[in-house]
Amino acid sequence: MARPAGYQWEPLGWDTDPVPGDPQVISAEAAHLRQVAKEITSQVTALRQISADGVQIGQSPAAIRSAASTLADQLVRVADRYHNVAAALRGWGPELEQAQHMSVRALNQAEAPYARLNQQVTLPAGSNLTAAQQQQIASYNAAMRQAHDQLAAAKALLGRAIQLRDTQAAAYQAKIDAASHDALTDSWWDHVENWVDHHAGVLADICTALEYVATGLAIAAIIFSGVGILVALGIGATALALAGRTLLAATGNGSWFDVALDALSLLAFGSGKWVGTLMRGAFKVTEDTANGLIQAARDSSALGRVGTRLGGAAAWLEESPALKSGVSFLDRVGLRGLGDGLENLTARSSSVLAKAGAAALEKASPSLERTLATVSENVRPGEVALYGGEEESLLMTRKMAAIVARFPESEEILKLSGEFKTYLSVQRTIFGSATVIDLGDKIASHTPGTEDYRDFKDSFTTEGGLTTAQANDAVDIMQAVPVAGAVPAGFRAALGGGW
Repeated sequence: MARPAGYQWEPLGWDTDPVPGDPQVISAEAAHLRQVAKEITSQVTALRQISADGVQIGQSPAAIRSAASTLADQLVRVADRYHNVAAALRGWGPELEQAQHMSVRALNQAEAPYARLNQQVTLPAGSNLTAAQQQQIASYNAAMRQAHDQLAAAKALLGRAIQLRDTQAAAYQAKIDAASHDALTDSWWDHVENWVDHHAGVLADICTALEYVATGLAIAAIIFSGVGILVALGIGATALALAGRTLLAATGNGSWFDVALDALSLLAFGSGKWVGTLMRGAFKVTEDTANGLIQAARDSSALGRVGTRLGGAAAWLEESPALKSGVSFLDRVGLRGLGDGLENLTARSSSVLAKAGAAALEKASPSLERTLATVSENVRPGEVALYGGEEESLLMTRKMAAIVARFPESEEILKLSGEFKTYLSVQRTIFGSATVIDLGDKIASHTPGTEDYRDFKDSFTTEGGLTTAQANDAVDIMQAVPVAGAVPAGFRAALGGGW
């Protein structure tokens, strides 16, 4: 019979099943492991016969007998693991079932008093109550006290069920751990798996906390635009969560779907920088093209040509070797004051010519800096969310629009603007999709009635984790026996030191 859904445990103060597990699955796994152990034992018998001196086995009998004896010894240890783990699971199944029956009894006992305590009742009020009204209030208070006592008793029963489950689970897990501490050598990955198995809950909680921190930092980075340290911290938190989720999934304690979600979040953080680089490249080329158009406009204008000549004259005066030599000569012949006066006159003349030239050029065709100076750099909180979460993307978009408005007939400018918008769309799509998926997962994972979604995520869990070196060794041993057949489904449960 199916267990009550998570939201149905509300009368007892829970939003998830307080005593999870499936005794039928445990019993089936125990039976399967027992059958595998039986098959291995039969192969051990066959190998013992091969190693016996009286059996004719063809060429190199000594080597074959030695190998058969060694293999039989190893398989005995494998069979012992299966036997011991199967025995532990056989004992654990009924204990879990008893704890679950107790929890359902507690839930049944809690539903009526919980409903009574949450029922809306209007009682008589005032100082001149009749005897009947006073009796009504007294009866209600007595009923509430009784309901409180009944609900407390139900919660106490659930507490005993949880304690039974936790105590017995620890005891049987210890038996499985003991079953794995034999002469078979565990690989480094087995030790990693065992450690993760014992700390999976804590690791999952840490990863969840890091994911929430990363989401909060992403939102804060949008609101408080320009605070780059928030993005860096968000990337770090997401990377740590991704590493933790990967370790959990690789050991069979987590879903690869969660790994993909964290990878997508990390991509969203990084995409802003990566696509932003492409956007900056397109914008720089647009600036260069715009400056080229401005220079062409100035060259084709009489006023622009005058401005260019004035600027050239100012530069000549500033850098003229002849004037510098004249000043130096006057200094050498003792006319330093005259030299200083000539140098000051030259500097002032150069400045006047430069300003006149710049004014003429601006009149002929205003500089790009002047155009971009009209662009507002004020950013409202949350506005950058529409630009891939990057303030720089928002400001470049405004400047790009100003350049296009300045040169609406330039095909090259329009082409570069289209390229820039394509990069912006990619940035928005990645950022928006990752944000929606991230927030949607967090909402769906903690909302009553979304058990199907959580089951969907669990379907991406690798049962038993990734194959270990020890498992490969044991598989080789089993495949060396002609009738051993395929590797059993419960292989890791028998060899991994826990569930």
